[in-house]
Amino acid sequence: MKKLGKLPMLLIGVGVIALLIGLYFFVSKKSTEYESSQSKSYDSLISLTADQISKISWTVTGGDTLSFTRTDGTWTDDADSSVSLDQDKVNTVASGVTGISIYQTMTDVTDLSKYGLDAPTFTLTVTDTSGNETAVTLGAQNTTASSVYAYKGTDTSTVYSCASTITSTLKKTISDLTATSSADSGDTSSAS
Repeated sequence: MKKLGKLPMLLIGVGVIALLIGLYFFVSKKSTEYESSQSKSYDSLISLTADQISKISWTVTGGDTLSFTRTDGTWTDDADSSVSLDQDKVNTVASGVTGISIYQTMTDVTDLSKYGLDAPTFTLTVTDTSGNETAVTLGAQNTTASSVYAYKGTDTSTVYSCASTITSTLKKTISDLTATSSADSGDTSSAS
């Protein structure tokens, strides 16, 4: 067997080093691309924080309308102000309708039935502390993408695919949001 000279060994060594440097830069680039795709920010369906909401109402299609107004930090039922609301639960609803990510925007829409918006599941109206209203109509869910279709206001030509968590937030009844008193907790002890 013939020994390789110093020059061919040097060339092989340089080639290996060049290959390792190239591999390092390739892996670094892919890692940066992955990190930027994971931190992608989305526009929000309703661009408010929960603290900026003074009124929230929603209607289940063919069902009841729930409407609540916040005055001095306390929520009241617009239909019956004597109802004792669980403030934390209503605050959770207010938080749940904000920050809903828009994943995709479809423009020039002419057929709302493709998105279940010809027979919507919910209509939602949020009023901010300045009195500005944002109306959102929700349609069909895309279970594969964990999204729901929606349009804002009266612009039915623009449909959004957004996070479906908004529908679970709105699947509430007045009894779900009513405070339970300690008298209802089942204390049956009696004095003898």
